[in-house]
Amino acid sequence: MAVEFDSPHLFSILTMIDIVIKSFLGSVGTIILEYYRQNAVWINSLVLIYGLLVYFARRNYRKILNEVLSDFYRQYGNRLNKKNREEIHRLLKKWNIPLHIGKHKMRFPFITSSNGLLIYPINQQILERLISLDVLANEVMRFSEEGNTQSPQSN
Repeated sequence: MAVEFDSPHLFSILTMIDIVIKSFLGSVGTIILEYYRQNAVWINSLVLIYGLLVYFARRNYRKILNEVLSDFYRQYGNRLNKKNREEIHRLLKKWNIPLHIGKHKMRFPFITSSNGLLIYPINQQILERLISLDVLANEVMRFSEEGNTQSPQSN
């Protein structure tokens, strides 16, 4: 038996499903659900816009990280062969991390880590927190394990 979309049978099924959902949500959940139904376009638009902001902020993070790593490879690339994590960490501590390199090239004013959901304005304090020595050491090790011999910028 095929159910037509304009049949009263389909309407009663949808009504029953709605009643079951509202009974699971309770009174507060039902109020929130009704508010969402009335304002779904605006709420979904805000979520989409914030998702785009996070995307561009993550792109900024990757660009600045690549700029910093490129500078590191220009200075220490010939000394990185067969280094372990601790030796790379020591090299990074000696190196003055130029976080300002990529900051001025960014047109978009926000940044977040590669898996972050909160966006931050690009400033020195945020860059120091997001691009720490551990992050740089992990990236150098990952890059070395992939067998790359050139700086990340050239890939």
